[in-house]
Amino acid sequence: MILIDSIYINTSGGKILLDYLVASLEKSELSCYYLFDNRNKGDYSTIPDAKKKFIEASVRNRYNFYRSEGEKFTKVLCFGNIPPLIRLDIPVYTYFHQLLYVDLPDSITGLERLKFKLKISFLKFFKRNTDHFLVQSNSVKKKLLKALSLSSDTVIVMPFYPPLPSTTAIEKEKNTFLYVSTASPYKNHEKLINGFEAFYAEHQKGKLIVTVGEEFEAMRSLIASKQAAGIPIENLGIIPREELAYQYSRSEFLIYPSLRESFGLGLVEGIEHNCKVLGADLPYTFEVCEPSLVFDPHSVSDISDTLGKAVSGTIGYSLKRINNEIDTLLKMLA
Repeated sequence: MILIDSIYINTSGGKILLDYLVASLEKSELSCYYLFDNRNKGDYSTIPDAKKKFIEASVRNRYNFYRSEGEKFTKVLCFGNIPPLIRLDIPVYTYFHQLLYVDLPDSITGLERLKFKLKISFLKFFKRNTDHFLVQSNSVKKKLLKALSLSSDTVIVMPFYPPLPSTTAIEKEKNTFLYVSTASPYKNHEKLINGFEAFYAEHQKGKLIVTVGEEFEAMRSLIASKQAAGIPIENLGIIPREELAYQYSRSEFLIYPSLRESFGLGLVEGIEHNCKVLGADLPYTFEVCEPSLVFDPHSVSDISDTLGKAVSGTIGYSLKRINNEIDTLLKMLA
């Protein structure tokens, strides 16, 4: 039986990937047991109780689980960055997708920075308890190799992502710019919004569409102030994936100003819905796709200029450079 340990996953992109992984495993013939974060209670109701357990996400609870249950399994996939807290005599894989553990920006300071430093030390200490790390891109692999002093063959690049629901043919709404993301600071919404404001002041056309949830009060206030000033910004908030597919389908451009990504799922989803990608001139963009245009994500003026180029001339379509390797992952676990 395979253990899928996901007790540190409960929100955002990690939860989307976890839901897709669980659904794919349940459709396969693999025998799995799931360790879930207690905050996900109410989800995964179709999985029998005998095949799952919800616990509070703490070091002690996780350690106690492995001490009491670890010998029952033939393989382990830790889907939450951190290997098991004890060494098991079975193959162990750890899916790593938290870039902040190995590439901590200077903008994170004080207590928050100390917390990440402790997590990094924790990861370094327990790296010996996994046979392989799985990552979503070569750039993450390079950072992980350097941060943990690992040999190259212990880190495997294996991206996977859930396909969005199919949509009927929808006409693109001209000069629309979509950014699908939470509003964490590194997602760079403020510079994007200010860049769009400067672009709109010059060109008097276009619309920016974002997905900023209620938990990001400061960013929602900034958006509201721009809207009150007549800047055409539409905030959809958190929306179901069916609605998300529609938004990709109707948008002419996908803009992606994030300062750091382990993958950049929005880039893939945008291309699969025929959006032209305006991407940050950073390595993660080029690993996922060949964008239509790139810009300096640190520069408001360059963002504004790139938006102007997009609406003022004919630019080519973007090309996807990665594929969904969920089947490869399932074979590895078999």
